[in-house]
Amino acid sequence: MAAITASTPAFQPQVSLTINNYVSSSYKISVTGIVANVPSSVYFILVSYKNITTNQITSQTTITIRPLLAPTADQIASCTDGTGTPAVQCQRVVMQAGATYSFAFTNIVENSVYVVYYTYANEYPERPVFYGNVQTKHVFTVNFENNTQFLIAILLIVLAMII
Repeated sequence: MAAITASTPAFQPQVSLTINNYVSSSYKISVTGIVANVPSSVYFILVSYKNITTNQITSQTTITIRPLLAPTADQIASCTDGTGTPAVQCQRVVMQAGATYSFAFTNIVENSVYVVYYTYANEYPERPVFYGNVQTKHVFTVNFENNTQFLIAILLIVLAMII
């Protein structure tokens, strides 16, 4: 009997999903339309990357930026980011072939930039076999129409990254 490896075609899941853009004042990031061709699991982590807060009394704005290092599949499965720090939230979706799943990361802070990392695997009793690369999606949680200070802060961040 041959060992199951990441290159065994009959066991390689093909997963499709949609990570929706943040809807202002919803305080959630929705992941919808998660479908796989074979029974498998998708592991997700949510990492807070940038956060901008404004003191309503002094009008002083504080920008917090964390280093962003892409995690490995094992780190995602362990609910940690690329630096080994616990993720803000994590989720695992165990799927049957052809069924559609969805979930939402809740309690999202506005005026932030989050990163959703995910990877997928077949589930085996002792250890999952991961397939493909870790995928990434940046999610901005800001209402651009009503938040001039945030736009200015983002512009300053982008300029600082270029210079």
